[in-house]
Amino acid sequence: MLTNHLPPLMLIVNMSYDWETAGRIKLLLFGKASNVTQSVIRHSASFLRNFAPEPGFSFEAGLRATF
Repeated sequence: MLTNHLPPLMLIVNMSYDWETAGRIKLLLFGKASNVTQSVIRHSASFLRNFAPEPGFSFEAGLRATF
């Protein structure tokens, strides 16, 4: 019996915005979201694929200032 099985989808979203203020201060605002679909990802080339899947959903954000 054949089943319709979709492969897992790992969606990674990166965003950043940079601007310069009047006082010559450069600001960078950034964010990253990994595995947005919360799929269980197991890489076929990994020796640990049967024991440790990729991590679930994660989010990172930050602000960098250069002056």
